[in-house]
Amino acid sequence: MVTLREVARETGLSPATVSRVLRDSGPVSAKTRNLVLSTVERLGYRPNSLAQGLRTGRSTAVALVVSDIEQGWHASLTKHLQVSLEEIGIDLILMNLGHELRRLDMVVERVQAMRLRGVILAASDRIPPKQVKRVVGNLDKEVLIASIGQRLDRYGIPSFVHSDTEAAEAAVEYLLQKGCSPVAFCSRIRTSTMGKERFQGYLNAIERAGLAIDENLVWDYSDTSFFRQAAGYKMLNDALDRGVKFKSVLAGSDEIALGAMAAVLDRGLRIPDDIAIIGFGGLDWGVSVRPRLTTLTSDLAGLSESVREFFLQQKNGAGGKPQMLTVFRRELALRASA
Repeated sequence: MVTLREVARETGLSPATVSRVLRDSGPVSAKTRNLVLSTVERLGYRPNSLAQGLRTGRSTAVALVVSDIEQGWHASLTKHLQVSLEEIGIDLILMNLGHELRRLDMVVERVQAMRLRGVILAASDRIPPKQVKRVVGNLDKEVLIASIGQRLDRYGIPSFVHSDTEAAEAAVEYLLQKGCSPVAFCSRIRTSTMGKERFQGYLNAIERAGLAIDENLVWDYSDTSFFRQAAGYKMLNDALDRGVKFKSVLAGSDEIALGAMAAVLDRGLRIPDDIAIIGFGGLDWGVSVRPRLTTLTSDLAGLSESVREFFLQQKNGAGGKPQMLTVFRRELALRASA
């Protein structure tokens, strides 16, 4: 690993001068700045944010807290955020809750102990108000907090979310217009903020169409031990075993949709002729499964850029209150499954 002293030796400058350029502090000439930056790029030098934290009292690293490290959406989010934040010198440290919210208090303790610059809460599990307040209260005021996926702006936390309710409405309306009724909904609802918002969109579209809400068509697996593909597979099979009649399924994630598709095919049924399926998330592999998965896309590039701008603004001391709520649209990507 290239060190700051090696950069200094290569440029013929002192380590203190190189450090001033990299921290953008103190007077340096344009010629010196360009020399240091070009050498840094050529050697591939990366500042050690944790070591900087020991020297300055606060690291430049940020913790990304996710519910399930195996979930595809969290993996894609991590990739986009890492690229965006590295552009402004912020390292990302991934912390996994494993769907156990009690671990969030442990995460706060680690953030404090590591003197991290900020925390990004990207947990899909619904965080109770008392726990949100405890997180805010137990972190130093200098620690920046942002939320991805659920609205915490009422607690003074800038939130970056997708228009899940509107997206679910559009998907159900599309299925109804195609004659794929009855429409079932499969997701974690009670324990997931995003699942609850997507379910609300499902309800809105069903009621707007003048249809009655059938509890047999709502498959909430919050109280089961199943997740992702396994949940989709089990819930669809259980519904068929009970004799529930439906022509389509709106799944709360692409992975749930994949499990549901497997169950349909294992039953000797056809997609979409017998049962149409739509997922949520727009994961890359959706175009590689057969039939190709119709899904509601995510704007992870735009979301990551907005999160980067939030941290950059605070890093530069631009001042002013940050935007509390930023909403990104989902688009219905029509493919062969619906």
